[in-house]
Order: sequence, then structure tokens, then C-alpha cells
Amino acid sequence: MKFSWLQALPGRGSKSPAAPRRTVRLSFDLTPLEDRTVPTFLAASSYAVGFNPHGTVSGDFNADGKLDLAVVNTAAVSVLLGTGTGGFLPKIDSPAGPSAFDATAGDFNADGKLDLAVVGGGLVNLLMGSGDGTFTAPVTYAVGLGAHSIKAGDFNNDGKLDLATMNSGTATVLLGNGNGTFGPRLDAPITGSSTSTVVADFNRDGNLDLATSNTNSLGTVTILRGRGDGTFDPAASYYAYSAPVDLETGDFNGDGYPDLAAPNSYAADAMSVLLNNGDGTFAPPRTYAIPYSAFDIEVADFNGDGVPDLAEHGGVGYEVQLGKGDGSFYPTVLAAAPYGPSQMGAVGDFNGDGSADIAAPTNVGTVSVLMNAADDRANVAGAVGF
Repeated sequence: MKFSWLQALPGRGSKSPAAPRRTVRLSFDLTPLEDRTVPTFLAASSYAVGFNPHGTVSGDFNADGKLDLAVVNTAAVSVLLGTGTGGFLPKIDSPAGPSAFDATAGDFNADGKLDLAVVGGGLVNLLMGSGDGTFTAPVTYAVGLGAHSIKAGDFNNDGKLDLATMNSGTATVLLGNGNGTFGPRLDAPITGSSTSTVVADFNRDGNLDLATSNTNSLGTVTILRGRGDGTFDPAASYYAYSAPVDLETGDFNGDGYPDLAAPNSYAADAMSVLLNNGDGTFAPPRTYAIPYSAFDIEVADFNGDGVPDLAEHGGVGYEVQLGKGDGSFYPTVLAAAPYGPSQMGAVGDFNGDGSADIAAPTNVGTVSVLMNAADDRANVAGAVGF
């Protein structure tokens, strides 16, 4: 609803009441309070995994139609098979190579069974799924030094899944052969100390691109535009406020172009959103205060309104910001959960109720699962714009 009125003001450059006056029209828009579904997360349930858990991946690893979890530990990956009701069976461990840190899932040999690629210590270890939650012995590929983030995607448009890792000073692509093996590595230089990467077609040219967060003093995110052959244009960096430690992508303003969100954990209790300009470049960050410094960010529609929301893992649990659909977000809703290591969570509908749940490893050798009830109706905010 728009209100407007005429207001007589002193003439320009004068503070005297007797000065000639000018009339201006003032207006403001009043957006009514909206009923929004505020997600209610139930008390966390914990499940034992291996020592020092890191990357967490959700997927159906035994092909029973129910989401499972794979949690990367120091030298193994622990699979928790889902019951479909929000619970998980005891862990099944498979070797994952030394210094395992992060993982991504995909059917790399096209046999209909979900596989894992695990990165750590400058190596990628391929674990072919057996279809029952177990995996074959790892096959190793060398990538760049300091590699600790990995994603799968078809970077050369041949219909076969490839792999991309972010290393110290480089990004590495391994082109898949479609049979579970990969070709020689392709390296691209990047700037900064990369900690997390996401895959999306940021300029909508049909080729997958990469984005990475840089936690050093640069305080930037770096974009590598894919050429469609496994190589990339020179890196372009965008300011992201301060030390973005994790990175996720989603269309936060509904324009059809992927945007970016990053928690600024090392330097400020803040979260930054970088909106896509519609050509693969990014606007200056919109920064939102959050109660606690965060090390992990997840994107999902947590309240079922069709708009992507954010959840950051801070000091007391997850800090959820509900999206407005215009690139901005409502104030934080807290969801208690045990504190865990950085950049490690996963989302999925673990009990089949249509709501996005959260799984996060902790620093005591467990993974905590927060089930989303998503049934608490409340007014979360109203906007008054002048």
C-alpha cells in the first residue's frame, strides 16, 4: 500500500522560517506483515562416525529410495544408511585414503550405483559404490597441493561426470571417461587461499563455471568461467566483505541467475550475499549481521514457500535466514545443534515429509541430524520502505 502527501519545506540553502518555501511530494510503501512458515527444528539426534569428521554428503547409497549420509573422517568414509523416517543405521566404514577431508557423490562409471570422490592431502580417491552402502578399494589421482574441496560436474559437455578440486593457488579438473576412470589433470590458476567451491552456470552460456571462497586478507570470492572443454577463462575476483570461509549458490532474487552466499567467519559475525548481475559478474556484497561467527552455510527452502533460505552453523547451532525472494532475508531464526567443524554440513529430506533437514558433523566423532518440522506459523518480519 502506497501513501503520499504534500509537505512545505524551507527553500534550498536557508534555515529561516521566513525564507521562501517549496512544496515536495513525500511517499512511502507499507508492505503488510506476512504470515510465513518459520522452520522448527527438533532436538538433534547424534550418530557415531569416525574420528575427526569433515565433509558430509547426502545420497541414496544403497538404492532403496531413502536418503543416506556419507561422512568423511581422517582416513575413512562412514556411511549411515537412512531408514526413511529420519533415523540412520550404524555406520559402515570404507577406506578413503590419508588426510581425507571432503567428498562429492556421483555415478562416475554409469552402473546406476552412487560412487564417492574423496579429496585430501593433494589426492583424489575414487570409491566405486557396490550399491549396498559399501565401496571398492580407492583408486588415487594426484591433484594440486592443499586440495581440500571437491565438486562433480560435466565441465566439457560430453555427458560424463568430471571432478574439480580447489587447491592452494590452483583449481584442478579431472575429465571423466565415463567408466570410473579420469584423464590427466587440467590446472587453472586462482588467487587467494581457497576453502570452498561451488559449481553453477553463472553466465548461462551452457558451460559450467566454478566459484571459490578465499579466507585470506583478500576477502574475496573467485569466479572461473568455463569454456566447455574443461578449461576456464582467467579468474575474476569479487569483494565479499571479510574472510569468506564457505560458499553456496542459489537464485535468491528469482531472476534465473545463480547468486552466492558466504559466511565471514574469521573476521566478523556476518553473512554476505553477492547477487548475480545477469552476466556472470557480481554486485557488491549485501552483508547481514548474524549472532555468531559461522563456518558452514547451507541453502535450501527450509519453510516450503518456494524461496531459497540460508542456514549457517555458528557457535550454538544453525542460524537460519528466510529468503524474501528479492535477494534479501528476514532476521535470524536459531536452531540448536552441537558445535562442529567448518564447511561440512549437508541438507536433505531424511524423513520424506517434504521439508529440508540438516546433517552436521561434530567435533566429538558424531554427526547430528536436525529434523525440520516446518509447521510453526508466525509473522517473521514486515518491511516498511521509504
